Amino acid sequence: HSHTFFELTYVYDGHCTQLINDRQIELTTGDFILMPPEVHHSVSVFDESIVIQIPVKKNTLENIFFNFLHDNNIISMFFINSIYAQNVNDYIIFHSGNDFHIKTAVTFLLLENMNREYYWISCMTNTIMNIFGLLLRCYSKSADLPAFTRKEDVQRFGLIRFIQENYTDINLGMIAEKFHYTPEYTSKIIKEYTGMTFKQILQKIRIERAES
Repeated sequence: HSHTFFELTYVYDGHCTQLINDRQIELTTGDFILMPPEVHHSVSVFDESIVIQIPVKKNTLENIFFNFLHDNNIISMFFINSIYAQNVNDYIIFHSGNDFHIKTAVTFLLLENMNREYYWISCMTNTIMNIFGLLLRCYSKSADLPAFTRKEDVQRFGLIRFIQENYTDINLGMIAEKFHYTPEYTSKIIKEYTGMTFKQILQKIRIERAES
């Protein structure tokens, strides 16, 4: 199956098998996998393992990761690439093992969702932000990311992020000057990377920001 939202899967205890676009992936205790929308996948659990799946809307995830998106880290690259690039990453996996703080945070997340007391949504949002902060701090170097390792991918990510951060008053000339390209070459990069023209991607970002 596939979704229109991002999906977070955490192996609280035990193991499971994820089939992602015909690629079989074995996950064990502490593994945390993030998949973007429209990725075909399935999860198999045949014993007493505990596997937690958390669906998150794109706009919600963008709001959660707003601070992270200003840094060149693998989550911000993965997130922006998943939304705007034509060839997206299927997943990113963090291996946190028996990390006490992450396991406690996920438990708290579940309790907030079950009890739904006053400010429960704010508590869950802040907890997810805390989890990804810990993953970036402690496990980014050992994370599995199937693509997005080439130098040109990182450069194009920076270009899209620059448009995101300055969408209210940006133009093609400003982008070209920032990245030391000609306006024509900048337009070509945007089209190759996203399948959209500069005006189309700018409109897409403005609509998404208006909806968030």
